[in-house]
Amino acid sequence: MAKVNGARRERGQMILVAGIVLALLFVALALLVNAAIYTDNLATRGGDSAAEPLEYRASVVDSVGGLIDAENAAQTDLGIITSNVTNGTEAIDDTLRQYHLRRGATTNASVVPGSVNDGLLIQETETPGFTSWSANASSVRSFAIELDTTEMAAGSPFVIDMNGTTIDVAVSGDGNITVTGGTENVGCEVPPDANGMVRLDVTRERLGGEPCKFGWPTLDSDSEVGLTNAANGAGSYELTIDSADSTGEFPVGMDVKEALYSVEVALRMDTAKLRYETTVRIAPGEPDV
Repeated sequence: MAKVNGARRERGQMILVAGIVLALLFVALALLVNAAIYTDNLATRGGDSAAEPLEYRASVVDSVGGLIDAENAAQTDLGIITSNVTNGTEAIDDTLRQYHLRRGATTNASVVPGSVNDGLLIQETETPGFTSWSANASSVRSFAIELDTTEMAAGSPFVIDMNGTTIDVAVSGDGNITVTGGTENVGCEVPPDANGMVRLDVTRERLGGEPCKFGWPTLDSDSEVGLTNAANGAGSYELTIDSADSTGEFPVGMDVKEALYSVEVALRMDTAKLRYETTVRIAPGEPDV
């Protein structure tokens, strides 16, 4: 019986590994379908020898970026995240290589050794009042807030502090969400949806799906970011920061864990007409500044 159970465990582990690999390949294949449509469109306009390398680069950046976010969400150990992203990049490359080989091109993509930049993933979920905090951050990415206006008092803002550049977020007297401040000192206002929710995408400077260009400040290794008067905000939010701080420096009870902030990937493509080589830094959801 012991041998039978052992065999079952081995088969179960193999199925689990196969499932993870297949899921990763499906993501890459979905991107390839879009890339094929894009290339076909170019072909109808006469073709472009530079199009395929740029298509390849975009596929790698999108796939590895999605992989980074998925591993950060699923894991708590930075070593495991790094290993999974490195191995996953190889799996993505295998799929892309087969696709481009059929078109007469050879490719290679791999994580540059020592290029992994660690950080912290900070999140609060479905809370009636956020927690105030401040942390060192030289970069911020994927900062988005789902605001629950039903739990927020009118006229009482909470503040997003980006190294002294402040953005006030509040509910107006008529129940709308207002965003004011930033480097551009703007004022934006949108109504909530039927459930009283409004999405504020901080890094993309969008409020309720509409542009709200409050201005993104320049950050460096000595910069501080955080929330003040945070109890006036409600809902859920998440961001990843490139930080020298540890998880223990945040208020007790906050959901903060180690994460992979960015990574560099070396790319190469050889076609009959050209050789394309570059190194790309991948930090999904980083603001355009």
